[in-house]
Amino acid sequence: MCPKCLSLARHRLLAYYLARETEFYAAHMRVLHVAPERCLARRFARLANLDYVTGDLNRRDVACQLDVTALPFEDESFDAVLCLHVLEHVADDFGALTEIRRVLRPEGLAIVQPALNPAFEHTDEDVTLTDPFERFLRFETAEHLRIYGRDFEARLQTAGFSVTARQVSGWLSRTAIGLYGFDRDEIFHVCVKPS
Repeated sequence: MCPKCLSLARHRLLAYYLARETEFYAAHMRVLHVAPERCLARRFARLANLDYVTGDLNRRDVACQLDVTALPFEDESFDAVLCLHVLEHVADDFGALTEIRRVLRPEGLAIVQPALNPAFEHTDEDVTLTDPFERFLRFETAEHLRIYGRDFEARLQTAGFSVTARQVSGWLSRTAIGLYGFDRDEIFHVCVKPS
């Protein structure tokens, strides 16, 4: 965690990608940020080029209360959706993915990063497991319903996205990984809604 902005490696990786490989900081875009991380939301809210909408199921410091499995927006109303470490908390993760796809415009960008262990070939999940201690032992925290494996890319494709998955160590230089404190084993998923 950065002691200054309180960002974690995944937050810095998203900001790095958006700055270097998209027009996020320059083009006019309508963006939905689900469960917005404060370190990112403060920065994104100041960008004059963005119509920046924040939403969360429980928090009050967002523009709207929302359930990611039933988004309160019209079809094709956003150019980008950001959703980091949310799906592992959602019982109907496929429903959430199809809703994200629904609200994206054609060629719209979705960055969907879950709790993922690249050592797992398949996602380990059990939405019926209710004991907090058992969830902690199995999913690393009592709030998670699953930990995704390398099959997450196929789940995104099943939801209708065109997906590019990049492992940080094969994508970025050692210098960038060290400088920004990225997790070299993280797999970064870029989803596009086909036109």
